[in-house]
Amino acid sequence: MDEAGNTGRKLDESIERMARSRGCRVLLVADEAKEVEDTALRDLANYQELGTSWGWNPEQVDNIVDTIHFVPSHSNGAIQLTDSATYIASRLRKIRSGVVPSGRSAVAIERLWESRIEPFVRTNEVWYPSY
Repeated sequence: MDEAGNTGRKLDESIERMARSRGCRVLLVADEAKEVEDTALRDLANYQELGTSWGWNPEQVDNIVDTIHFVPSHSNGAIQLTDSATYIASRLRKIRSGVVPSGRSAVAIERLWESRIEPFVRTNEVWYPSY
């Protein structure tokens, strides 16, 4: 399995575990990514039918409903909001690690994160493949 497929599997497993723990079902909506869409759709269909038997922590995928709905971000406010929150989370990591210097913009990013984004975040992780 290539890096993109492995990343997608890990993401699908994480979403499945979150949905199961909250007793809910999930509909996946993602930004268009023409180069990976076919593979992502095929892989999710396989996981829904067979589970992720080759993962480090295999999951039966029952709580992700339907398929992945790829949409253009320019016409979808939820995707634009997610892109913005992801950018701010990434920028905050760089500020806190010293890659980006402190200053007025760093303070603004911190305030925006703490007041508008962090209260709604369910998971905030960066996964670094080990291969």
